[in-house]
Amino acid sequence: MVDGFLRIWQNVYLRTLLIALGLVLLFVVLSRTQLAWRSFLIAFLVAYLVDPFLLWLERRKVRRSLGVALAMSILVVLVVVAMFLLSRILIDLAQLPVTLGQMLTQIPDWLQTDAPAWLQNLITRNQQDLIAFWDRAQQNLVTWLEANANGLVNSLLQGTQGFLQNLFNLFILFVFIGFTVAGFPVIRQSLYELFPKRHQGVVRELAGKLDSAVGGYCRAKLLEATIMFFVAWLVLSLLGVPNAAALGLINALLNPVPYVGPLISTLIETLMALTVSWQLALVVLVVMSVIEQLDGNLLGPMLLSKGVDVHPVAILSAVIIGGGLLGFWGVLLSIPTVAFLQLLYRDYYKTSDWYQQQT
Repeated sequence: MVDGFLRIWQNVYLRTLLIALGLVLLFVVLSRTQLAWRSFLIAFLVAYLVDPFLLWLERRKVRRSLGVALAMSILVVLVVVAMFLLSRILIDLAQLPVTLGQMLTQIPDWLQTDAPAWLQNLITRNQQDLIAFWDRAQQNLVTWLEANANGLVNSLLQGTQGFLQNLFNLFILFVFIGFTVAGFPVIRQSLYELFPKRHQGVVRELAGKLDSAVGGYCRAKLLEATIMFFVAWLVLSLLGVPNAAALGLINALLNPVPYVGPLISTLIETLMALTVSWQLALVVLVVMSVIEQLDGNLLGPMLLSKGVDVHPVAILSAVIIGGGLLGFWGVLLSIPTVAFLQLLYRDYYKTSDWYQQQT
């Protein structure tokens, strides 16, 4: 059977057709099994990050099963705490329309009392037009709410259904994570055995160097996210923003996401400050934007340069090039890639006979 397949494979047309059919089949299978393979990839990443902790426990005579139970317990507690903190933010943000309505009703009084003189004079000269505009705006808002009431209710029902579906997906994800963490050494060995035995030594060596690059990157990003959590928590607490700890958690969770992560976290922090006053929201927007810029251009490159042993200039260059070539994914993968390439350059190219020869 194998010989017959090899004879068929030698035909270039049949080989092209089989490859095309294989790619189509792979695409269809992946599209229909997203929950499974995404859960496995997330579980594998968690297992990869947790495995050093389990090895540390094993060196201290703690059985791996107990270590897995401890790691999963910690993970569950962190997820529950995170969901509790994030739910408080959602509850407060749900009151934002009411707060904005109260602010809108206070605008006329503010304009007549605390507004600058030039603005009050402008309002006095155009008072009739402003009153008419204000009435039209309020009427348009009421009309829009009446016209979209059914849509808002349907969106709420769909959101509830999506929440229940996400809970089910989260349960499946935890099952994947538990079994993957417990069997990570076996899974890793199985991945090595996919390659022919004559190449497994090289694959293991390259995997070790990739592990060094990716592990350093993950540790650096974890440290950066932790620092940003405490910085955001402290700054927002001093400014008087509600739920500062939860906002710090959001900042830390979104910190590894290039570009859009800091933008989204700053927007959420500004909206939360808006539940207090628009002045506080403006201050939070400016302060947190400055902090995010310092993190993205100073703290982040410094920590990553130490974590992956790459110069900060090389890291910034890699991020810019990766973003220009592949957008979001290019930025996300640029630093581990340049760290891995540097390891190959240092350990293979510079130690090769071709590089070392004098003539």
